[in-house]
Amino acid sequence: MNELPNIARLFLALFLLSIWLTRRSNRTPLYWAVAYLSLAAGSLSYQFGSAGEHAFLLYLAPLFPGIYVGMFWAGTQHFREQPVRWQTVALLILGASSAILLVLTISVDNSSIAVGLAVGLVNSWAGWVMWKRNPKYRMVAGIVFAQALMLMLAYSLIWEGSSVVIGMAAGYSLLAIGLVYVILKESNESISRQATTDELTGLPNRHLMLDRLETAMRSSSVTRLTCAVLVIDIDNLRRINEAFDHSAGDQLLRDIGMRLQQVAGPQHTLARYGGDEFVLLVSEATAGDAIRRAEEVSNRVAETMIQPFSVAGIKSTPTVSIGIAISGEDGDTADLLVQRAKLATAQAPQTDRNTWRFFNREMNERAQREIVIERHMWRALPNSEFSIVYQPIVAADGRGLAKAEALLRWTNPELGTIAPDEFIRIAEQSGLIIEVGQWVLEQACRQAAACRRELSQPLVICVNVSALQLRRPGFSASVAQALEKHALPAALLELEFTENIMIDDDEIVFAQITELRDLGVSLSLDDFGTGFSSLSYLSRFEFSTLKIDRTFVRALDHDERSRRLAESICAIGKSLGLALVAEGVESEYQASVMTSFGVDYMQGFLFSKPLPADEFAAWLTTAPLQA
Repeated sequence: MNELPNIARLFLALFLLSIWLTRRSNRTPLYWAVAYLSLAAGSLSYQFGSAGEHAFLLYLAPLFPGIYVGMFWAGTQHFREQPVRWQTVALLILGASSAILLVLTISVDNSSIAVGLAVGLVNSWAGWVMWKRNPKYRMVAGIVFAQALMLMLAYSLIWEGSSVVIGMAAGYSLLAIGLVYVILKESNESISRQATTDELTGLPNRHLMLDRLETAMRSSSVTRLTCAVLVIDIDNLRRINEAFDHSAGDQLLRDIGMRLQQVAGPQHTLARYGGDEFVLLVSEATAGDAIRRAEEVSNRVAETMIQPFSVAGIKSTPTVSIGIAISGEDGDTADLLVQRAKLATAQAPQTDRNTWRFFNREMNERAQREIVIERHMWRALPNSEFSIVYQPIVAADGRGLAKAEALLRWTNPELGTIAPDEFIRIAEQSGLIIEVGQWVLEQACRQAAACRRELSQPLVICVNVSALQLRRPGFSASVAQALEKHALPAALLELEFTENIMIDDDEIVFAQITELRDLGVSLSLDDFGTGFSSLSYLSRFEFSTLKIDRTFVRALDHDERSRRLAESICAIGKSLGLALVAEGVESEYQASVMTSFGVDYMQGFLFSKPLPADEFAAWLTTAPLQA
């Protein structure tokens, strides 16, 4: 054999190796590059060994064709996406090398024929695999077949001269071109998949979903059919990520995606839109049928989410909120349709979990108003538009003044008076509640300090704290600074938390509450019974006061169920040694019933409406204090 084909093989192997280094996910070129290097090394060993200078190389030469056979088989297996079993590779190397060595001991010429047969057979098998795998590989398969034939002829006939040099160099060059073609084609397809497929779940991504939705909407304008978009939001995924780790959350998203895909089936398109949101497209239906089908799919989604998932070996049952928008009625572009389905999704968790809501015009108007409110709110604090009112809290026995709750109010020159239930939620969503909450705390401490100076008996001031404030590191330190600034004893400040802080039961919240309790500040749980109440949370956080929500108090005179619930809550609170406050007391009947249930304090219009600071100060001069 001439040396030029060996040099050609060497450079080809190095070339294929460089391709592999640029694309580590594809090991097929690496295996084949090692195979070609081995064949070149075998040819060199044969040449030097047969020359008589290094006789041992002649008997070492069969090992290299054996490596060629084993590595080419490994590369073909990887190409087929089949596992490469290295025990089989080792057996192929050993078997082929032994067979060639055996023939070599009989006849040197016949050993070359054995090499040609072994190499040609494995190349032919690889070509057949490529031919069957996919039509796009058939050009390369043809080259591999041609190369197998050339190798068999070259080794079997032991050709010499320029014809062998040219033929083998051409064969390997064509193979290199074919492999480069396949790798570049697969790379382009991989890039295309990455652009349209969510890497985590394997579902279509946001880009592909919007493209399919636009196509469906264009088709709807011609066929007069319509489509529905379902935005499926996973509730409290952040809790799972914090309780375990992000890998557990990622696995949960994959599992949820698989389960939702079963619900969607081949007739609908499911995509992961981003974060904890999935979008499901229900297309090609009449307007009324689209609504019905959207309801059916939403119900199936809710039903399938009831079955628990395994998260880090622990059963978990995440819930979803589903928003639905109908093309034509709710939007004429893909982006707008998804946006309005998201608005509907935001409404669903306010009433229940694993439920769905259709978009309506009121939601859009509400969203636009929220944008306006948020824009004005950022200027409200520097423009002194916020104010504090104080509502007295009286003792149940004797009804002497015991505490007062500081309540935030906002009056804007353009919007007028905005209800707290409306703007506080927006402040929490925007993060402005942290700055506003600190301002309320300062004002309440100032008022409590003034009452302490002017009254014969100090007055406890209650301040509402949002979950966002409590999760912010350093909140307890800011409370300590406010107490020190106004020389206010910690016992005269009571902080009220709603039950949503317990949903986000994390170590930051627990540490903050522990630090606040160590300061001597009283802790109160507000609106108990209206959210995700849990006795374990009452024990863990060690509240001192429990406030019974006004909805139970208002229903005392006409709803026996609410009456029994209020009585049960009072019994639970007493058993835990908590002070009880009844909110929203507006009649003597309500006051007498709640007193019979054992409440310690009452708050409501029966005693006083919330008063501005100056009116509250005047009211204090005449109000009887708790004995």
